[in-house]
Amino acid sequence: MSPPIPPHPPRSAKQLLQLGLAQMQRGQFQAAIASFEQVCRLSPHAVQQFKAQRALVSLYRKTGQDQTAIALCQDLCQHPHPKVQTWASQKLQQLSPNSPEPPSEALGFIPLDTSPEASTPSQREVYSPPQKPATEPELAFTLLDNATPDAPNPDKPQPSPEASPEASPEASPEASPQTTSSEDWQEKPLERPQERRSLKPPPLGRLRGLEVVTAILVFISISLPLHGLLTAINELFIRTGLLRPIQAFFNNYNGQIILFLIVCTAISPWLLDAILRLNWGSRSFSLTQLGTFSPEAKQALRQLCRNHQIAIPQLRLIADDAPILFSYGTLPRYGRLAISRGLLNRLNSEEIALLVIAELAHIRHGNLLALSGFGAILQLPYTLYLQSSRLGDWLGDRASNSSQTALVILYQTGFWLTAILSSLSYGLFKLWRYPILPLSRLHHSYRDRLALDLSGHPNGLTRGLLSLAQAIGEHRRQHPESGSLYESWEPLTPIGDRDGQISGQLLHHYPPETLFSWHLKSPYAPWLNLNQTHPLLGRRLYRFQRCAEFWQVSPLLNWADATPVKPHLRTPGLFRLQGAPFFATAIGIGFALGPALIGWIDRLFKLRYVGWLYTDRWWLLLGLTLGGFAVGTVLRFNAFFPELKPQLFHDSPDWHKWLTNPQALPIDSFPVKLSGRLRGRKGTENWLGQDLVLDLDDWQIPLHICSRFGPLGEVLPQPLRPLEACDQEVVVTGWFRRGVSPWIDVDQIQCSQGETPPNGHPVWSIIVVLLGAVWGAYFLVRGGL
Repeated sequence: MSPPIPPHPPRSAKQLLQLGLAQMQRGQFQAAIASFEQVCRLSPHAVQQFKAQRALVSLYRKTGQDQTAIALCQDLCQHPHPKVQTWASQKLQQLSPNSPEPPSEALGFIPLDTSPEASTPSQREVYSPPQKPATEPELAFTLLDNATPDAPNPDKPQPSPEASPEASPEASPEASPQTTSSEDWQEKPLERPQERRSLKPPPLGRLRGLEVVTAILVFISISLPLHGLLTAINELFIRTGLLRPIQAFFNNYNGQIILFLIVCTAISPWLLDAILRLNWGSRSFSLTQLGTFSPEAKQALRQLCRNHQIAIPQLRLIADDAPILFSYGTLPRYGRLAISRGLLNRLNSEEIALLVIAELAHIRHGNLLALSGFGAILQLPYTLYLQSSRLGDWLGDRASNSSQTALVILYQTGFWLTAILSSLSYGLFKLWRYPILPLSRLHHSYRDRLALDLSGHPNGLTRGLLSLAQAIGEHRRQHPESGSLYESWEPLTPIGDRDGQISGQLLHHYPPETLFSWHLKSPYAPWLNLNQTHPLLGRRLYRFQRCAEFWQVSPLLNWADATPVKPHLRTPGLFRLQGAPFFATAIGIGFALGPALIGWIDRLFKLRYVGWLYTDRWWLLLGLTLGGFAVGTVLRFNAFFPELKPQLFHDSPDWHKWLTNPQALPIDSFPVKLSGRLRGRKGTENWLGQDLVLDLDDWQIPLHICSRFGPLGEVLPQPLRPLEACDQEVVVTGWFRRGVSPWIDVDQIQCSQGETPPNGHPVWSIIVVLLGAVWGAYFLVRGGL
């Protein structure tokens, strides 16, 4: 039997803090003490130091080192922050010889503050500050947690101005949502229902029907582009006369495509194993090794698989610090469960166990067959994208280091070819991803429902998802280049890529009830979620709350009212304007189907009046569809891209208001001019600029970058690529939009090397409108000629 895999050594004080918390929750007290002591020595920030010292006091007492705990509290009594002094004084009173030892919890999160006040569940309301003021230890922790980091001074960090008592939550009601402690949902005791009433089983027939529809859509998304490309190549040869048309390109390959889909689905477990090993270096992982990180997960897998008479899924370890897990396979006996090293190191034992149980629920019911097959198909272009990007980076490095002109030209030519291949592969991945989105959303809705039935622990599942989101957000902020791992496996993971990244970072500053209020209160949130792989996270957490109430236990989260607000008078019009390109496209399709139906009836009864309408149905469909899209884009253009005037820029936005306003829509274009650090993937992998974020003080906001010539312009040479400003301080101007995930449509990026050309999005929109209108008119005029 192979020995357990040791945790990956952390590289920063923040990682040491996370490791210490995980060790503390697993009962490894001595190891946790060593980690927290290193944090106190290495961290330059008062926030991290106080978290570590707070945990050390509890650990010293648990391990019988009362004198050491008393000495640490005496040192904290001299801390420059008065709230920390108060907390340390209270702890000194508890550490007196007559103070009883607090009981430790066997499972779940072990609170850093074991005082009765800190463990009292707090009820929170959306849009309102807490009714009862926080206790002194919580206040000190809150104030430090929201303080601006000080100048590095390992010996004695000074408090920041923001951490003054005047900046406390009581002094500013508007600031209370930002300053509410983010640890409440982590410290609140989890109640498990003693007796469970049965839940209504999910309609699996709906899932099976959607799987069939998705298979048809995936077939169409492969067949139409393939046959269209082959036909276009032959048409080019015929019209130019340069080469003879290739006879094989006239063949119909639909049968081969269907066979390809069936084979990919049948061998998806082994195909995904190979892809996971090639791209991410995964390897097999034993149940015993899993038990070293989560004994509960090991016990749950054995017991549940034995009770339901299914084989224990094969475990795969992803040797990466990114916290992620997902399952795939066909039949339950071929199920796989992939877990990353980062997830094992960041989450506690019970959280790991509950996430594993949720994945096992899908494996048990055999719901992974279709999604695994479609995921295997998606991985093919994505693997080509990744490998060609890595080859392009290697060729670029060789070209920059070579001194021979001939080799430089050769390497540069190879670099541009691999960059183009990488971009085309990524575009194919995005195209094939769209038909899978409805199935993925329904898949995760049923996953939550089946996980509730299998685990019987709605509060534990709530904390598991929140902890996973927070771990993803922290990792993505430290390692922005890890986005490809989340993007490639997003349909299978418990939380969406952007949702985990943004909400995970903001959970440190907002309680979940406030952070996810837009998901529940916005009347148009489900419509705006149609292009996402996962249901709205706020609504998933609310379903867990309702289930906890149904089973008569105190829920971990508490939304007083989840009813969507009534839209303002202007909001329905804005929503129609937001979807104008899509609504106009649907109207164009309707206008094309109507004449085609009339022509079909004419031919059916041999009237011979307007039978040509049916003969030219495809030309009508293409022409009116493109024309409708062009008209809708024109209608939306001015509202979507208002003029950027310097006096209208927001340089210090009220993020709380912008993120929680239930009436907000993406078309509410807020002109912004923000300063921060540009982060994202490096090299050819981010050649299209598809994964760039602006790193602000508290969180990272995604940037949507577009050249004046659209995706084609990203492939062509440019005077300054946004990617070249990565890891630099930049100034970004553009339009902030609130959708399911907030983002900024970038107008211009300014850095030390210069600035990018402005107006990329509006110019490209105009080009698309002109192309759609001209092309649609051409189809309508030429018809079947």
